[in-house]
Amino acid sequence: MDVLPEAPALIEAPVRRVSKLRRLLRDPSGLLGVVVLGGVIFLALLAPWISPHDPERQNLKASLLPPAWLDGGDSAYLFGTDRLGHDVLSRTIWSARTSLLIGFSAVALAVLLGVTIGVFAGYVGGRLEDVVLRLADIQLAIPPILLAIVLAAAIGPSPTTIILVLGGTGWVVYARITRGDVLSLRDRSFVKAAVSLGAGHGRVVFRHILPHLVSPILIVATIEISLAILAESSLSFLGLGIQPPTPSWGSMLGDGRDYLASAWWLSVFPGIALMLTVLSVNLVGNWLRDVYDPRLS
Repeated sequence: MDVLPEAPALIEAPVRRVSKLRRLLRDPSGLLGVVVLGGVIFLALLAPWISPHDPERQNLKASLLPPAWLDGGDSAYLFGTDRLGHDVLSRTIWSARTSLLIGFSAVALAVLLGVTIGVFAGYVGGRLEDVVLRLADIQLAIPPILLAIVLAAAIGPSPTTIILVLGGTGWVVYARITRGDVLSLRDRSFVKAAVSLGAGHGRVVFRHILPHLVSPILIVATIEISLAILAESSLSFLGLGIQPPTPSWGSMLGDGRDYLASAWWLSVFPGIALMLTVLSVNLVGNWLRDVYDPRLS
């Protein structure tokens, strides 16, 4: 007798997955975003094996070579070289690894902090909720990139610092969303029924509230990944992020700004890679929003 109520759920899950897949195939922009982002992730994961050169190896004899298809180019350096003889193609590929790692890690930290704080503030309420709201208001009054610059300069530039800074400054949006959803969910009939049946606070939160927060948090987190990648690139461009010789799109753009007229390839190729990555993440985020919350479309 217990099997019958579970049967529709077992059938419904694959049906939902097929429906979402069909919706993706009917959405050209979402499909494009998935393909491009998948390609960037593929390149980042396989960077040690597909990069034609060591991204940190200098070759001053091959300094500022143009792309291979231009006069003076070398077929060994498809995208040309920088002033120290680094292969631009290899550094562009490895920069994807750096940016995606920092972007995903920073957002994961922000989600962990924000959701935890938001759940406690919304579920417990009282003074804790007031404190969280006041802290959120104070942080929202400070531009995130400015706060990130100050903290990065004070702590010292490194990948760990960037992740901690971006994750520590990005918790507010998740905390506010989570708190609002928890406030509405804790008064729902299924939550009250679980409490009346003797369910503890932990079971109510993890079994009956958190599953309903997955969709909105996933949508926001996807968009925030692109912002984290841009923030990391901005910090690296200013010299407060990834430090040489580790490759980063931001630092490559910073190194190439003095050579825009004579060696345009130093900035153009990492700039295109950064643009395509951020655009693809945003397209995937918009598709997720349309799938999980069509009311926002």
